[in-house]
Amino acid sequence: GKTLFPAGLLPLYPLPPDLASMLGPMALGAAGTAAITALAVLWAKRRPALLSVWAFYLISLTPVCGLVQLGSQFAADRYTYIPCLGWALLFGWAVCLLPGRRAWLAGGSWVLMLGCLAWVQCGVWRDRESLWTVTAARDPRHFIARNMLANIRAEQGRTAEALALYDESLSIHPGYGSAHNNLGNLFVR
Repeated sequence: GKTLFPAGLLPLYPLPPDLASMLGPMALGAAGTAAITALAVLWAKRRPALLSVWAFYLISLTPVCGLVQLGSQFAADRYTYIPCLGWALLFGWAVCLLPGRRAWLAGGSWVLMLGCLAWVQCGVWRDRESLWTVTAARDPRHFIARNMLANIRAEQGRTAEALALYDESLSIHPGYGSAHNNLGNLFVR
C-alpha cells in the first residue's frame, strides 16, 4: 500500500513488546506474497514483466525485510527504495500503453502526487526534532520515537518534558532498555 501511496511514512517500525501480536499481520503478508507469486507465475507467458519485477522486488527486499533481525525495528521505509524501482518501471510501461493524452495525464498526475508527498516527507526529515515529533504524532504506540524525543528535550534542558516522554515510552514498552538507561542518565545529571 505504501508503494502505491507513500503517505504516513515512519523512519522505522519498532518491534512490538508482544511479538505474538505480529502473527496475524505476518500470516497475512505471507499469504499475500504467496498469492502474488502464484499469479505472477501463472501470467508469466502473457506478462513476463510482472514476474521479472516481482522477482526483483522479492530478491532486493529479502536482505532488509526483517527475516534476519538487526536493530529494534521490524521494518523501515528507507529500505524499500531500491526494491520499489521495478514497480516504477512497470508503472511507466503500463502508462505508455495508454492511448494519447491519457498516458501523459496518468503519468503526470502520478509524478505530481509523488513529488508532493516527497516534499512533505522532506520536511519531516528536516532535523531530529521534526522527525521524532512527527513519528510520535503518527503512531501513538511508537516507544522509540518518545524515547528519542525525550533525549532531545533533555539536551535542551527541558527536564520535565523529557521525564514525561521517558515515562510514556516505558508505559508502552516497560522492558525498553534504552529508555531505562536514558532516564537513569537524566536522574544522574
